[in-house]
Amino acid sequence: MRGKMERKKAEFYLSDAPALIVVFLIYTNLAVLLPKFHGLPSAFTMLVPAALALPLFYQLVICHRPLILPRAFPWVALFMIVLMISTIFARNFGEAFEELTIYFTEGLYLYVVLTNIIRTPKQLRRVIWALLAAAIVMGAAPAYQQITGTFDNNYGGLAQISEATFRTGEVSLQGDVRQPRLAGSIGEMNRFAQVTLMLVPLGMLRFWGESSRFLKLLALIAAGLAGLGMALAFSRGAAVAFALMVVLMVFMRLIKPAQLIGFIFVGVLVLLAFPQYTQRLVSIQSVASLFGAETQGGEESSPDGAIRGRITEMLAAARVYGDHPIIGVGPGMFKYYSRQYSLDIGLRNLMGNRRAHSLYLGIAAETGTIGIIAFLAMLGVTIYDLLRVRSISRGRRPDLENFANSFVLVLLAYLTTGIFLHLSYMRYFWMMFAIASAAATITHRELGKPAVEEVEAERVPLLNRGIV
Repeated sequence: MRGKMERKKAEFYLSDAPALIVVFLIYTNLAVLLPKFHGLPSAFTMLVPAALALPLFYQLVICHRPLILPRAFPWVALFMIVLMISTIFARNFGEAFEELTIYFTEGLYLYVVLTNIIRTPKQLRRVIWALLAAAIVMGAAPAYQQITGTFDNNYGGLAQISEATFRTGEVSLQGDVRQPRLAGSIGEMNRFAQVTLMLVPLGMLRFWGESSRFLKLLALIAAGLAGLGMALAFSRGAAVAFALMVVLMVFMRLIKPAQLIGFIFVGVLVLLAFPQYTQRLVSIQSVASLFGAETQGGEESSPDGAIRGRITEMLAAARVYGDHPIIGVGPGMFKYYSRQYSLDIGLRNLMGNRRAHSLYLGIAAETGTIGIIAFLAMLGVTIYDLLRVRSISRGRRPDLENFANSFVLVLLAYLTTGIFLHLSYMRYFWMMFAIASAAATITHRELGKPAVEEVEAERVPLLNRGIV
């Protein structure tokens, strides 16, 4: 008994604890902020993810546990191979190789390491709580900054301000009142909205999944602060993604009608507390004028420069993909084509080198048909596995069903915001994708083959009768 307890302690200190600390430091961006704002050596940023090698060594070498390759791994490997091939043929090999290096260090490395460290439901739950701790830190600082109006204080880098501002509709003696868009610990407002949005469903599902009242309250606070952080970035794309996520939760029967009313009420309260957000969201309708439609009052409203620029970047990426359909132009290389291809679109002439501003069009332009198929397939396999676990575990293992629901929503939140954002700050995507893959692997193993076969056998008569 004592030996077993000693082994558990060793596993926690040599595997779990380092992994939890690294996940927290990477997701809060403290791995970058501590050297940038607090004088730590710049090497600290690289040492943080490198520290995951210790728990990986413990799992594979000391404990002699087998290497885990999730079902999506072949597609991940194919995607990386396409990146390598497209790098070879890129117009600027040096820069493409640098981008490829980021894919391997912030992508493949995190994916392989995390899927082999997170092996049990207990470890998965702890990692989720590390992410919720990050949500509290990331949301609290900008919330305090907005409430106090202390926009000249970045609070140690946790509450950075972007250069972007927008009119609130109010007028003072100095002219139009403008609202800065808060960028939190990331330093880029749209990306901050995206990474905090992914934390919202984790907090909500932990609120429903925990038995302790204290942990329920803590999960609710984490979800609320993450949502508040997302709102204070004043991202139109994140607002659309959040609305779609709520609709999806209704279809998944995670939200009952009475609870949906509560969500709507909270949304109204946020807009009342920050009426400038309403002013920002109203501008979404101007997109219709690009297609000849009339907006409010029958008058055509011209879309702002940001909207015209993003649509131009997307269309340019589509045209680049059309001209390089097999393996694309190389990782990170679209920006060198963006200005040239924007000239014939007629919405806005892009100045300088611009990214695609769309996850899908950007990957298609840079990795071609093979790359975008591999990318979508690795996500599709993982989401399918999670949905299958959700179906099989319903009524049998509520804890596993909760994990599956959580990461389906996390991935779909990222994929929805990806319509408007390219693959940048990719460590956030690959970390969440890795944890989602680990969740799919763990939950399938916990259910076991007999349970899966039993549920499938139960479904056959229902399928034959047209019930499911």
